[in-house]
Amino acid sequence: MKEFAKLFGVMVLAVALTGLVACGGDNNEGTDEGNPDTTEQDVNYPEDTNTPDTNRPDEGGTDNNVPPEDVPEEVCTPVCAPNTCVDDGCGNLCACDENFTCNAGTCEPAVCEPKCDGKECGDDGCEGTCGTCDDGFVCVELTGACEAECNYPDDLPATWGETGVVNSLHVPANATEKEPCFDYTNDGVGDCGLTGLAGQVNGPLNDMMADGSLAIVFEFDSVTDFANTASFTLKGLMGEPVVEGTLAGDMYVDPASYLEETCTPMIKFADASITAGALMAGPGNFTISVPLDENLLITVHLIDAQIKGDLTAGETGVAAANGVLSGVVTKEELTSIIDMLDAECDKDPVPASVEEICSYLGVARSAMAMLFDLHQVGDGTYINKDAENPGDAASLCLQFTLAESNVAGYVPAE
Repeated sequence: MKEFAKLFGVMVLAVALTGLVACGGDNNEGTDEGNPDTTEQDVNYPEDTNTPDTNRPDEGGTDNNVPPEDVPEEVCTPVCAPNTCVDDGCGNLCACDENFTCNAGTCEPAVCEPKCDGKECGDDGCEGTCGTCDDGFVCVELTGACEAECNYPDDLPATWGETGVVNSLHVPANATEKEPCFDYTNDGVGDCGLTGLAGQVNGPLNDMMADGSLAIVFEFDSVTDFANTASFTLKGLMGEPVVEGTLAGDMYVDPASYLEETCTPMIKFADASITAGALMAGPGNFTISVPLDENLLITVHLIDAQIKGDLTAGETGVAAANGVLSGVVTKEELTSIIDMLDAECDKDPVPASVEEICSYLGVARSAMAMLFDLHQVGDGTYINKDAENPGDAASLCLQFTLAESNVAGYVPAE
């Protein structure tokens, strides 16, 4: 899944760079390059009037129009007492300790309520379980479903349904572009915590699309009618183009797109539908495992993910316009990923797979708070963060298009 590893690296670096800008990292230390000195001979004085001329040097030879020296922007340092959730002096709330929640400025012990609705198995969120699976079945933790075990890789699919490959990806850069994004807070406004990073992320995304190094294939399992289909499974697969750099036509699929326990895709949306050519899928949860090297596997859980777009069936696959992929990543999830990378960066020698991003992790950790635009409510819904409800989840929104494609098989072994 080297494509996801590259995409993840772009996201981490973007967070770090945004943090540098926010913290005044672009300070020019008072220099004023490129502006020629203004001399007395350059100034055109007016004729005598009754209005004092502030541009004219006074009798002492001093110039009242000399610009003040540049003053470095003052950086706010948060001040927080342990386990408090009051203002940190910089306009944000201090964070409560783990297993505490903020209630009107006070951190109180959290009451754990098991979350097992719609789950057959897996963690209930309170150090218990929602059930176990029968023999021959395994629990897919994120979805809480029991699925049949498989013999990987022998039981991987040998044929595929109609497909389309993502050939453009874009993070909405402003409120207008965010309008099509899914609305997680039900306030009538599309949500995207990534919008503040759009300037840093969209360039690398465009590069990966242009050179074909990020290939995401959507499979429309068993669909034959792309005008109206009531229910099907939409599958997301990683791969690479048969013709290098071409995100259209024949594509190879990466076997790592499938779970080794069940031989089913890591990314899939059951009960997707097509109505009058409009795709709608989700909400659903899925796990993306990103191997940065053979010894380092990062797992990312995307929850409440949804997809929509306008489909057109062609001769060699499925095209889509106005595509939107949204989902939510929790603060706990991103923090654990940064912690894992920090541990790798503390090794001697530093593994080559993380060497390029180690110097950015400290800033990324500080700047990460900008992403968290949502506060999770106990019933599984979200509200916009505010002074009493700090951000603990980030809404992600990517706009995309699909080009017609056809799966030609698995990525050839190197």
